[in-house]
Amino acid sequence: MTVVPGVIANCAANAWWWTLFGDVGIDPVEVFHRIDSLITPLVARAFETAPTGDELDVAARQTAHQNLGDLTRTLELVR
Repeated sequence: MTVVPGVIANCAANAWWWTLFGDVGIDPVEVFHRIDSLITPLVARAFETAPTGDELDVAARQTAHQNLGDLTRTLELVR
């Protein structure tokens, strides 16, 4: 059985912020579509990065660290 790493599976746990800030409406279909559009590529990337299914957690964490670095650089440019 393959288990999606928590760092990916829980990435949409704060989806309510999207409605609060107007990124999506309150329609559940719209919210679930947004969640799917975020999680599906992250899972695919983890599978592409991990040499074996046992290393999905490592691949997911590497992706998270890379994304954090990308976000940090972007925010520094905005300043």
